[in-house]
Amino acid sequence: MTEIVYRALRNPSILQKLRAELKSLQPPPTSSSRKDSFHEIGSSVTSERTTTLVPSRTLFDLPYLQACIKESLRHNPAVLSRMPRINPAESMTYTTPSSLSPGQQQLQEQKTYVLPPGTVISMSLADSLFCPSAFAPDPHVFRPERWLDDGADANFTVSPEQRKRMEKAFVPFSKGAKMCIGHELAKREIALVLGNFFRTFDVELDEGVCEKDVGVAYARDFFGPLVENGRGAVWVRLKRAMD
Repeated sequence: MTEIVYRALRNPSILQKLRAELKSLQPPPTSSSRKDSFHEIGSSVTSERTTTLVPSRTLFDLPYLQACIKESLRHNPAVLSRMPRINPAESMTYTTPSSLSPGQQQLQEQKTYVLPPGTVISMSLADSLFCPSAFAPDPHVFRPERWLDDGADANFTVSPEQRKRMEKAFVPFSKGAKMCIGHELAKREIALVLGNFFRTFDVELDEGVCEKDVGVAYARDFFGPLVENGRGAVWVRLKRAMD
């Protein structure tokens, strides 16, 4: 969630698209409401306003919000530990690909490696989530538009072949039988909190907040991602949005 807040406030285009999509919502009658008290600093006046919360099932259908969530999970997955695999019975061989990867100017010489029985093989989810061939031409750029349907954004399109590679490489919760059983709950919680946050408040970054404050270090082999040394908090200033 911190990733989305920072990226949206750093990029006016992302924030504008996100706010426009959220402002277009008309909360259904079943939406929950609550009264909140707001006290303005330097004033003795406390005002009350009713907040209408949009349910997660409505927010979950918003394409741009969901694109922001997917892109944030790609940049900051909940788990970064390597996934070890082992073949105890026989050796395995791996040959490097002969095709060009994005950014390469010429074919690289193929190499073949023989892995003896019992060799532990592992990789981090980050290797897949930032895969150059899947997320070309800018795998390290925060770009929600890459997840939108074809034609949704005239300035950025993804071919059907690349979309298949993207979906295959998008594994923030792993995949298959070992996939995190709470992935749907997590995504709906993110949509509920951030959707109502950006719909309710006008937000701006506090002074001094920078790229390092939202970065995740991939320098250590632990189960969960660790923030970079010297990282600060992503402080924001907010006020109630005018309807």
